[in-house]
Amino acid sequence: MPVKPIFKFFIDHINNPVNPQDKIWKTCLPVNRNRPVKQIKTENNRDITYGDYFKAVGRFLEHDYFAALSSIISRRLNMDIGHKKINEISVYLVKHGAFYHPARVEIYIKNIKLQFVLNVAFSTFGRTILLKEYNVLQKLDNNFPFSFLPAIYKYGEVSLPRTGQKRTGQKKTVQKKTGQKESGQKAGLLLGEWLDGFNEFHLTTNPDNQKKKIIVWDSVNGNYYLSTGETLELYTQAAMILTCYYNIETFEQIFPWHNAAGDFVVKKKDNGIDLKLITARQYESMVCSSADSNLQETDTNSILEGLLIFFLNLSIRMRLDRIDGVGDTAWADDVAVAGTFSGFMNGLAMKPENNIFPDSLDKYFKNLLLSCNQQDLLDLMINIVTTYDTRSSEISIIKQNLTRHAEVMHQVINNA
Repeated sequence: MPVKPIFKFFIDHINNPVNPQDKIWKTCLPVNRNRPVKQIKTENNRDITYGDYFKAVGRFLEHDYFAALSSIISRRLNMDIGHKKINEISVYLVKHGAFYHPARVEIYIKNIKLQFVLNVAFSTFGRTILLKEYNVLQKLDNNFPFSFLPAIYKYGEVSLPRTGQKRTGQKKTVQKKTGQKESGQKAGLLLGEWLDGFNEFHLTTNPDNQKKKIIVWDSVNGNYYLSTGETLELYTQAAMILTCYYNIETFEQIFPWHNAAGDFVVKKKDNGIDLKLITARQYESMVCSSADSNLQETDTNSILEGLLIFFLNLSIRMRLDRIDGVGDTAWADDVAVAGTFSGFMNGLAMKPENNIFPDSLDKYFKNLLLSCNQQDLLDLMINIVTTYDTRSSEISIIKQNLTRHAEVMHQVINNA
């Protein structure tokens, strides 16, 4: 019988181990961190438990005697690693997202520890989202030379074992050759790079002066605030990353993204900060949803017009968050405007040369911005906001701040 690595399961931290005999093993998973009471159910009303989660992870990783996992590890280490060399696999369920539940997977091979992220989705919609993310991330990795997104390794689906009694109307279970009964329900799993040392961040209210600051959720060293300079750099890097992936000729962009969803993560360094984008859910042309549907041809004017819409939309959405990630919608301070402008221009400067613009693209676009007065910017922003979902709770705070936002943007552009 082949030697199997030891599996260990945890909730977030090594001090919170989970075993099949524990009560939490049979406790239902919450839908997400905002709704911890509501439970996940599959399409046929089957409850999903913590045990289901960890079993799905185990099945995915050990599939075909760990063949895919061994291959991935071998590429990471640049040496041949068979599954017999894997001593231990520790799985940490780290949070509950809207569509899937991420885990940190630690794999031990003698004195080597490798870390991966493993996203797990149980609903049909969640699995569809996860597979789409896998395809988008692969496309971006193939088409761009940047490393602002995590490497992605494998997507797969596994069946959930039957638990408890069958509900009325529930699909018939199936029997595998192993003798284990299957529920007919599936989990989708996506294995990728764990961004070690990077942490989620959000706007928060400083209790000392009631002003908004960015707090970084560092579970290892303790939470901390970013300084004003670090906050400026954070928004600069975020805008630069999204601009780098924007295609000026096809108008394709990474969207949706949201600070409230923790889509960016930050790592503090001796000389500043480093920022990463944890995923890309879609990469599509803005023509279909643009405030100006005339963007059809890739000439100079259409490229500049598309960039202007992209930039102004970016500047609005960069200011949105939720207090502490789960509270009320929040509007970032003016430092976000300066950072967004700087990062956007940095991203443009990184675009490869093309035959459409004889000079650098960032200089062309800067001249376009300088030709816009404050009212021009505001009118364009108002048109852009009309394309937003009217049911969104963010619309109210955007409209309250849009005039001031255009004023600050105009000042930043003309003072650059």
